[in-house]
Amino acid sequence: MENNEAKSFNGKDFVLGSIIGALGGALTALLLAPKTGTELRSDLNSGTVELKHRASDWKDKAYVKGSEWKETAVDKGSEWKDKAYVKGSEWKEKANDSTTRLVQKAQKLSPVQDTETGGDGQSESAAANDIADQ
Repeated sequence: MENNEAKSFNGKDFVLGSIIGALGGALTALLLAPKTGTELRSDLNSGTVELKHRASDWKDKAYVKGSEWKETAVDKGSEWKDKAYVKGSEWKEKANDSTTRLVQKAQKLSPVQDTETGGDGQSESAAANDIADQ
């Protein structure tokens, strides 16, 4: 069986390792090459400028990717919210229907004369619906 560390290895790790290795190799080559001090400083300066430009490009790419991921996350979150609202509404409607049916069954089993409604049981049903709507 493979462990989790082997499974989590991906192309990003390889690219990052390659970049670090290339930078280390370039620095070693610059420092060990037989050049004058002026040439060495010039090479180091140009290498630093190039690295600065690459870092700026990586920053821009990371910003674009981050914006895309943010947009995707917002879209998916909104979609899930809408689905949850629809499901919740369906469940509420089912609960209201079930409550109404149970109240009607209860009224059939034990008819109670209500003095306010004249015994037609409408106030109990209305009260049950009011409770279910809350």
